[in-house]
Amino acid sequence: MCIICRNEYPRDTERVYGKHCQCEYLTQISNILHLKVLDCSGCPDITEIPNMKGLKELNCMNCPNLTKIPNIEGLKYLYCGDCPNLTEIPNIKGLIQLQCGNCRNLTEIPIIEGLKYLSCGSCPNLAAIPNIPGLKELWCGGCPNLTKIPNIKKLI
Repeated sequence: MCIICRNEYPRDTERVYGKHCQCEYLTQISNILHLKVLDCSGCPDITEIPNMKGLKELNCMNCPNLTKIPNIEGLKYLYCGDCPNLTEIPNIKGLIQLQCGNCRNLTEIPIIEGLKYLSCGSCPNLAAIPNIPGLKELWCGGCPNLTKIPNIKKLI
């Protein structure tokens, strides 16, 4: 059991790491006040992430049953790759980094104002990369249906 399952974190904690939790009954994470960083990567049964106001970094990679990411105001870093049932990425204004590679049901990336780094490779149903002003780094290899990549002048 991880710290999230046991519900043993201090109520004013800012960081919770529950990587690779194998708790079969853990399908949702409670809304934890004051949380800035949540790492629930590798938790096989999580289906839902709450909309945690104030969260700055979310790592929910390799959560095979996760279907939706909430539009978390103020989120800066989102790592949600290897989530095969994830169908959409919310348009989170101010998001700086998005890693959503290997999400086989993802069909589009929204135009996210403020996004600097986008890694969306190995998404077989992704058809286009939008023109995201200010994007500096893009990795989109292994997307066989990708037919449109904008001419972004400031890519590294």
